[in-house]
Amino acid sequence: MSTTAPNLILGTAGHIDHGKTSIVKALTGVDTDWLPEEKARGMTIDIGIAHLDIGDRTVGLVDVPGHERFVRTMVAGASGIDVALLVVAADDGVMPQTVEHFEIVGLLGVKRGVVAINKVDIVDEARVAEVEAQVRALLSTTPLADAPMIPVSAVAGTGVDELKAALAAAIAEADVSRRSSFFRLPIDRIFSIPGRGTVVTGSMLGGTIRVGDQVELLPERRELRVRGLQAHRSDADDLDCGQRTAVNLAGIKKEEIHRGMELASPGYLQPATFVDAEVRCLASVTKGLSAFVRVRMAIGTSEVIGRLVFLERSHLGPGATALAQLRLYEPIVAEYGQRFILRDETASRTVGGGVVLRPAGRRIPQSRAVREAERLAVLRDGDAAARVTQAIADAGVESASPRAIAARTRVPVSEVKALLASLEEAGALVRVAELDRPIHVGTFEALGERIVRFMTRFHKQNAQVVGMERAVLERTFARSTPQPLVAETLRRLEENGTLERKLEHVALASHKTQMSEGRRKLWERVQAALAEGGFKPPSEAQIAEKIGGRRQAVHELLQLAESQGNAVCVDDGLYFPIETVEALKAKARELYSDLGPFTVSVFREYIGSSRKYVVPLCEYFDRTGFTERDGDFRKVVDA
Repeated sequence: MSTTAPNLILGTAGHIDHGKTSIVKALTGVDTDWLPEEKARGMTIDIGIAHLDIGDRTVGLVDVPGHERFVRTMVAGASGIDVALLVVAADDGVMPQTVEHFEIVGLLGVKRGVVAINKVDIVDEARVAEVEAQVRALLSTTPLADAPMIPVSAVAGTGVDELKAALAAAIAEADVSRRSSFFRLPIDRIFSIPGRGTVVTGSMLGGTIRVGDQVELLPERRELRVRGLQAHRSDADDLDCGQRTAVNLAGIKKEEIHRGMELASPGYLQPATFVDAEVRCLASVTKGLSAFVRVRMAIGTSEVIGRLVFLERSHLGPGATALAQLRLYEPIVAEYGQRFILRDETASRTVGGGVVLRPAGRRIPQSRAVREAERLAVLRDGDAAARVTQAIADAGVESASPRAIAARTRVPVSEVKALLASLEEAGALVRVAELDRPIHVGTFEALGERIVRFMTRFHKQNAQVVGMERAVLERTFARSTPQPLVAETLRRLEENGTLERKLEHVALASHKTQMSEGRRKLWERVQAALAEGGFKPPSEAQIAEKIGGRRQAVHELLQLAESQGNAVCVDDGLYFPIETVEALKAKARELYSDLGPFTVSVFREYIGSSRKYVVPLCEYFDRTGFTERDGDFRKVVDA
């Protein structure tokens, strides 16, 4: 259902009883007050929908309530509008909700609009001029400062054609660059149709949608099938962004959905309770905003309470901006560059708004606030390559698919994939075997720093131990980090000389084993016990029993001896002094010189030992390349 011109959504704004709904009816012929309560009270309570034919285009139109108690509903309806129809009654002039609605439209980034000065039939020209001056002053510091003002009487029909012409001009100049590259639909209405089932509506923020598509219901992360589509009261097989859209969903009841949920293409958006952003305090908030203040974040069609935490300051003055983190009490979904509104905790007034920079962040401790502010500045000011690089760095050890990166950077998936390839080639990203994604080099560095700090503490607490078993160290970090990433980081630390491999153990290269006088004497007794055993050395347990020491202490001393080249572990708990190993190698060479390839049994008889010792010893010879096995026979390689 694509057209040469982009689809657009027009939204109303203004104080209660200033005639927004009447003007919509004069423009479209549709009464958008659809609830019985609205008709009975003569007041808009919920979002109303219509469509406006302008030239060869059909524009979706959202009418919002003007009462201060329904600002949340107004924000939900205003989400996704491209052009604003600002309505001010000539008799009342600028009123409290006029100001708040106009501020909200500005905070949402709407740059095109038209002002309708309504009810001009009941005032004189001087009053109309006075109200126009009020509105012009109100808009003077906003992108809508030069918006046309059209005197209108929705009741008498005065100025309706002129208003429509002005809207047509604004629509022609509307900015659609903020749209998502994937399908998004914040849900603002839910109902059920007999024979069809559950239907949701909303302003389509990006992408395309087709009958039969799978979509994700967020933040629940539930996949659903699109049974049917409708726009402007007409069925469609597919729809493009920028339209008021009704989606018939299969496999879900209307009671399972509420306003604030969102439909999206699967794999892009991630529910989050930490959102990092650039925040602006409204100039009208004379006391400004303090750090950790409780606020209501209105984004899309949802509103969630949370705390506002500034990263570089403790207070935000009127009209100022700052980088901040919103710590929310319930999850929301957002994408990079999305606008939002902040209201005070009691929902009595709008205090500010902002732009999402990191839609799914982590709690930022005060110690990292400055560093994270620098990273957010890259996301705010950087080009596509810089944003993608930073998004990968932010993901750290977690998965970050091209779709997820697209939502975190507002860079289309195709461009993300191309950038990932070029960043890999430049060495900024590294692809690890067994992982399906590239990892930022900074992630290796950060993990390496953690491992070095861990090993420093380990050596301090275990100064007499040669190091930590590599497998144990790997398992320790693999609890919170993918194992292939841990293994690759350890490999890099060994390669650059930070860590040293000592057989099955690793240690910091700077670590020197320190043996106390008591342990040195114990080691002499362990050596004596091993030497006394000859070609049948005692096990760790037997040594401990013989010398009256703890088995763990014996085990640590034998590990130390192995790392220093004084002993060899041929099997679990079975050690030979290095002198004994050399003597056994000499015996093996003698035997091979006399008989050629030999079996374990022949070697056992030759040295006067038993299979308990000779089998693991011969397997050790195989592992180290001293011998080579062929069936039951072995030959000495360096004979």
